[in-house]
Amino acid sequence: TSASPLTMANARLAAVLLLAVAFQAEAASDWYHKAHVRFHVFTKDTAHTTKGVMIQPDLDKQNVLASGFNPKLDTKVLIHGFSNGVTSTAMQEPKDAYLTVSDVNVMVVDWSDLNPAPLYLAGVGNVRGVGMRVAEVLDWMVAEGLVKLDRLHIVGHSLGAHVAGVTGHNMQSGRVARITGLDPARPLINPKDIDSCLSP
Repeated sequence: TSASPLTMANARLAAVLLLAVAFQAEAASDWYHKAHVRFHVFTKDTAHTTKGVMIQPDLDKQNVLASGFNPKLDTKVLIHGFSNGVTSTAMQEPKDAYLTVSDVNVMVVDWSDLNPAPLYLAGVGNVRGVGMRVAEVLDWMVAEGLVKLDRLHIVGHSLGAHVAGVTGHNMQSGRVARITGLDPARPLINPKDIDSCLSP
């Protein structure tokens, strides 16, 4: 007797969920690893590229300055959503728009390793960890005089909007000037859990 389409669909769904749980457990224990959350700097000189200059994860000030990052300028931090990355349209279009009209630093946070399709559940589970990592890096940049809080704008799209919220909530150096959530994701997001999402 052949399995019904519904039974097969349920089996596939169960397999995807099990894979997501396994992936989430691995990523949650290793989210802090520098390779999982990458930071790409774009300036007027590198605006035409899709990946800019990836700053090293060891938090080296000279490495950041070598990327063209200018501490005297405003800084825009862009955080993508589910199954996207630094080269996705959702990141490239705002990056291009900012650098076309303004002389600013644009830093794209690429956490695509931790939210690949179709593992949305894993992406949701990693929002808090990624946000805390971004907060750690930005706090370091503030301490090193690379970024000023009153000139810092964090923009997150979809799940990235909640990463942006977590980032702002966990900044130890002070209050970020502005946080913008673009079409914040809603599935599996608990708006009452202010530690893991963007506040309304």
